[in-house]
Amino acid sequence: RVLAIHPHRASAVLMQTGRMVTALEACEQLYQQENRSKDAAMIYVIPLSTLAPSPETDNKFREIVNRYPTNPEIATKFALYLTRGGRHDDASDVLNRAIVAQRKPEVRNRLIYVAIDLPLELGQVKQSQDNLDRYRDEIKDPLLIAYFEGRLLYLQNKPIPALEKLKFVFEAQKKPGGNMGMATEALKWMKLILTTQFGQHSLEEVQKAIQELEAATQSATEPQRTDPAETPPADDTPESADAASAAPDEPNTAEPAPDQPQP
Repeated sequence: RVLAIHPHRASAVLMQTGRMVTALEACEQLYQQENRSKDAAMIYVIPLSTLAPSPETDNKFREIVNRYPTNPEIATKFALYLTRGGRHDDASDVLNRAIVAQRKPEVRNRLIYVAIDLPLELGQVKQSQDNLDRYRDEIKDPLLIAYFEGRLLYLQNKPIPALEKLKFVFEAQKKPGGNMGMATEALKWMKLILTTQFGQHSLEEVQKAIQELEAATQSATEPQRTDPAETPPADDTPESADAASAAPDEPNTAEPAPDQPQP
């Protein structure tokens, strides 16, 4: 009953308390009771993605993905499941198929980010580089490209070029109107590079460099003084709806053949 009313919360509580089997069974039951609806599927894949790889789990995931091929959350969970099992090429294929099938630019951009970032988080340089090259022309933000390039250079044991790329991103994004989230990420990776790649330098030198980065971040987040005469009039136009809120996916009712798994 609680799962039906607050499904995400109930599923998370069951998983956090170690009752994984209970969470999986409850979510699977809800998925069947709700006629395999998209909302129930998005809940079901949460515990499903944490399971050890097996043909049975593969088939369950493929049935859901084939039913909702353009859903970013479902595709991401399937890719995460495959990645945890060391099947990095299969994970990239799942995300790339979802990107090709997706027609909404904002959702497509989210999937492209995941396709580059997920292998990057796990140190899979080739998959991340391949996806960055594949979608480079679709990424409209050159600073996001530079951010990914900096992290790739770090994984390729090229700390100096990596620092240069990340510093470029940080300096550009810390300005008024910049993306402080990306600036913070760039700062985090610069700190990591300084502390792990420059052990030959004294601890004082590394700490000083980090303190300078933190001071720059603090100054960037302080409110900027603006001349009242230059302040533009308030915009009364209501904000557009959240781009990420997409219309429900139309289910593909065709059942996949269990003896013909797709990556």
